[in-house]
Amino acid sequence: MFEPVSRAAGRFAPAMFLIWLTIASAYMPELAGCQVRRFLGTSMVAKHFIGIVVVYFTIVLLNPNEVGAPESGATLSYNVLVTLGLYVWFVLTTRCDAWVLLLVIALLFGVYKLHQSRSDNEEASAALRRRQVMQGLTLASMLATALGVVLYAMRKREEYGGNFSWYFFFVGRMKCLSLESRSNEVLEEL
Repeated sequence: MFEPVSRAAGRFAPAMFLIWLTIASAYMPELAGCQVRRFLGTSMVAKHFIGIVVVYFTIVLLNPNEVGAPESGATLSYNVLVTLGLYVWFVLTTRCDAWVLLLVIALLFGVYKLHQSRSDNEEASAALRRRQVMQGLTLASMLATALGVVLYAMRKREEYGGNFSWYFFFVGRMKCLSLESRSNEVLEEL
C-alpha cells in the first residue's frame, strides 16, 4: 500500500530540503528590485505562489529522469499534483512547533540518506528492507506533521479565542502576532 509513497519519498525528500533552503534565502531580499520587494512584502498569496513554483521546478530539476522528462512517462498533471501535495505538506510543517519540524526534517533526512545508499548490486532482500524503513520513516514524518498541526492549532485557537481564523492559520500573516507581543515584552524589560 505504501510502496509508491516510499519510492516517491526518496525522490522528493531533497525537494523538502530545498524549500527550507529557499526560506533561508529570505535573508537576501535586497537583491530584488523595490517593486518586487513591496509586492512580496504585502502578499502572502504571492509568497505561496512563488513557493509552489519553486517546488515544481525543484522536483523537475532534481529528478529529470524520473519526474520531469517526457520519457519518464510523467505528465504535467502528475508533476502538478506532486508539487501541490508536497507544498501542502510543507505548509503543514510550518504550522507545527519547532521540535516537530526538526523531527520531520530528521526523518526526511533519513529517507534521503537511505535513498542515496541504494546500489545496483544490492540484494533483493536488502533493497526490500531499505524500502520498508523508508516507508516507515516517511509515514512517521507524515504522522508527526499531522499530530504537530493538531496540537499547534489547538494551542492557537485557545490563544486567539474568537479572533482565531483557519484562513490565517494556514495561509499565514505578514507578521507573527506572537513575535510582536514577545518583542514588546522584551522592550518593556529593557
